[in-house]
Order: sequence, then structure tokens, then C-alpha cells
Amino acid sequence: MNDAVRVEDISVSFGDSTVLDGVSLRVPSGSITAVIGPSGCGKTTLLRTIAGLEQIRSGRIEIGGVEVASVGADRERRVDVPTERRSFGLVPQEGALFGNMSVAGNVGFGLGPWWRRTPGRAARVSELLEVVGLSEFRGRHPGALSGGQRQRVALARALAPRPAVIGLDEPFSALDAQLRTRLRDHVRDTILAEGASGLLVTHDRGEAMAMADEIVVLMAGRVRQVGSPEEIYLEPVDVEVARMFGEVSELPGDADGDVVRCPAGSLRLRRPARGSGTVLLRPGDLDVVTSPDGSELGRARVLTVRPCGEHIEVRVSLFAADQARRDAEVELLVRAEPEWAGSPGDQIAFRQRRPAHFCPAS
Repeated sequence: MNDAVRVEDISVSFGDSTVLDGVSLRVPSGSITAVIGPSGCGKTTLLRTIAGLEQIRSGRIEIGGVEVASVGADRERRVDVPTERRSFGLVPQEGALFGNMSVAGNVGFGLGPWWRRTPGRAARVSELLEVVGLSEFRGRHPGALSGGQRQRVALARALAPRPAVIGLDEPFSALDAQLRTRLRDHVRDTILAEGASGLLVTHDRGEAMAMADEIVVLMAGRVRQVGSPEEIYLEPVDVEVARMFGEVSELPGDADGDVVRCPAGSLRLRRPARGSGTVLLRPGDLDVVTSPDGSELGRARVLTVRPCGEHIEVRVSLFAADQARRDAEVELLVRAEPEWAGSPGDQIAFRQRRPAHFCPAS
């Protein structure tokens, strides 16, 4: 599969401060790639650099197989294609629509100012308003739209010139959780239906995992890990990445091949390992045993119970015998079926539901 975007070893600096340091990534054609990381890690700078709004100090960028930015090793050869010629549509935070223009006018502006009389302009605007479900709002102004509607107008405007790639910069940050969930599915489907690819920048792990085919974890201006949502969640490269993607129990352990010995017992591993390190357990890795059958690993004391819809998340303490030694307690998150009726203070048995992940000591 060809790459819609290929970034090779780029660095970007503002003054004496290096914001991106040797970053490489790819967006396969017909897919969505998400870049996720904490505030200040360089996500938005990366998106703006690909779009041509910031210059690289070194490295190379291709969009649709065309080199749009590069700096040679001798720093004398430089390619810097203007933003409007990069086949890259940008959807900024909160849309950034023109308040004095109608919905149709904003979408049409993606084809250039109205006085240019672009052939097929009216038909393309109508087509896109139909795609994003806003045909009946074509005459309204942005102030009369909801947040979700404004984001859909911004998406239609970015799609208007049929770019190879759509870049989305925290596009749902100002929306409530329910609307975000509905809109991100619609945005993904719209981008792919238009034959484009997507590059999403976000700090929200839910958005990244729901929308992306591949995730790039960016920290302090460097790529920490690249993989599918499942790989990033279940096999994080280190504890810091693991914490970014949800609740995780961290236990010291000694690995020997397919098994690791830790306070929770002898656990199966997803991948063979050896030596000391940290066992990372997601809530779904361990189950409460309601009918002991010999497969349980051990017993624990229930600390808290939290219903989560299709399952119950239970925080337990592995040290249940000596109530006085609170410092000796090791806490875990385990999962129970919705019909389980346990309470804090109960003693439960638990077993391993799926293999654990192990991060060797550095």
C-alpha cells in the first residue's frame, strides 16, 4: 500500500528550543493515523509542519508520493512547497470558520475565494453538504450552528479541493462526550468515503483508539511507539505509555520465558522475556472467580467496586491477612461480570483471563 504521508527524521526548532527531534511516521493511503501525546509534546507542531505552516530544520516530508519539504545533509539544498500546493486539508481546533459567511460560503472557500469562479464549485459544495448531512443548513451562519455542526462544516471545507490527506487538530476537544463519540465515527467514515487519508492529532486516547488504524505516541518531541490500537494498549513499550492508555496495575516481576513470577502469582506472558522488570496488567487481564475450579491464582480483599456497564471493575488488595500492614498491600484491578454482587471487604479469588505484558528493567 502506498503512503499518503511519509515523514522521515524531521526536526523542528523555535529559536534555541527543539520541538521535534528526529520524528518519522507514515500514513498509509486509505487509513487514519493518530498522533497522541501529552500537552507540549509537539503534536500540533508536527501537523502544522506537514501542512507547510512551519519549516523543518532537517529531514524530509512526502505527501501522496511527492516531496514537499526536505533539507539536505549540507543544509544547502532545501525544498519547501507552499501550503496550498501540498494536497493537505487542515481542520483546526473548533473549526475556525468565517463568521460573516454562510455554511455554503465557508465550504466553498475551500475551493478558493468566491470571485475565482472555480468550475463545478456549486455542485461540489452541494455534494459535500450532503455528505456531512448539512444540506438544509447551507444558508445559515456559523453562529447559528451547534459545535458538532461547525466541525462538520470545517471538515467539508477541508475536503472541498479533494486533498490526499486531511489533518485534524484536536477536532472534538470542545464537544461533550456523547457528541464526540457520534461525530468521530462520522468524520472517519466521511474522510475515507471521499478517498482521502487522515492524520489526527489528539491527547484523547478514546479518540485515537476509536478512529485510528495506527497510533503514533509522541513524547517530548520524539516518537516513543508506533502500532495498532490493540498493540499500544496491550503491549506498551514502557510504563509511561501504558499509563497514557488507561488503568494499569504495575507489579515487580521476574520473567523466565513464557512465565513471569510476581505478587499476583505465576502469570502467562504475551511474549517471552527474561530478567527482572515490571508486569503490566489491564483490568481485563484478571477475572473474579465466582465458581472455583482450580484455575484461580490466589485470593484478595475487595477495596472498591465500580460498575462499568457491561462489566464491573474491582480494585482488590493482594495482602488480606494482616490488616495492620497497609504498606505491604499490593493493589490490582480485576474484572467481574455484571451479575457479580460483591462488596468492599469481601474476599474473592481471581484468575488470569489473558496473557500479561512485561517491560524489562532498563
